[in-house]
Amino acid sequence: MTDKLILGADIGGSHITTGVIGLSSNSLANDSFYRLSIDSHADADAILDIWTKAIKIQLDKWPSIQKVALAMPGPFDYENGISLIRDQGKYLSLYGINVKQKLAQGLALDPANIVFVNDAVSFLAGEIYAGKAKTDESTIALTLGTGLGAAVHENGQTRDIALWQEPFRGFSAEHFFSTRWFIERYSQKTGRKIAHVKALLEVADQEVCVAIFDEFADNLCEFLTGWIGDSKFDALVLGGNISQSSNLFLPKLIQGLGHNGIHLDNWVSELGEVALLFGAVYDGFISRASWSFTNKNKL
Repeated sequence: MTDKLILGADIGGSHITTGVIGLSSNSLANDSFYRLSIDSHADADAILDIWTKAIKIQLDKWPSIQKVALAMPGPFDYENGISLIRDQGKYLSLYGINVKQKLAQGLALDPANIVFVNDAVSFLAGEIYAGKAKTDESTIALTLGTGLGAAVHENGQTRDIALWQEPFRGFSAEHFFSTRWFIERYSQKTGRKIAHVKALLEVADQEVCVAIFDEFADNLCEFLTGWIGDSKFDALVLGGNISQSSNLFLPKLIQGLGHNGIHLDNWVSELGEVALLFGAVYDGFISRASWSFTNKNKL
């Protein structure tokens, strides 16, 4: 039987990643993982041209594909495909633009065959469908990168919780839990500049690097403790570029949460972006009620 294929795409702050998901085989098609870098500060046409190119390359290679699901950061009008991103330090030029219509025109697809799913929801849904998360547990997912994404799975439902906009120490939470915070904190401590978190790992003065990650862990512990309160959760899963340095902050974070009476199973996603591709496809096109969790094939 021919596998039904749907294209998944992850829109990150510096890239677009695409991959072909086979619904019958519950797998990422061989040689279908593709990524293009992007300048999120470019004008709208330049951004949309790159997104269209990355998707079209896949559609040309896999001509049977007629549906595309995109994991998209918020704020975004997911139903209508209109960008509402304005204060997140990325994709400002897309504000108010109907991205669904623009992509449909560029790809010659029916707009109904292009869907958008919150990126944090996509990540957690992918972890549930193809990763380590369990359907009968209450799980928090955080995507830590150019922005802060957050979702929860509880009572059989996965939903965005928009923690990025929650107040914390006089700012939004995203101010403290994103790449920008690391860049600003390093500059405040040293008077020098870095371009991204990876560069922080390579600075000569590693004591500064360790101190900044310790501070990040303390901040995240304080924030999560306040948000979780008396709620009961079973697990915490991390994704995003910053999570790749989890050895520098996750042990202290978990220790701090434990001291505050919050005990969570925890892990960093092994699937990475593939989780977002799976989650976008299944959350966007397949009813959660029809997912065969008990018989699913893990990657």
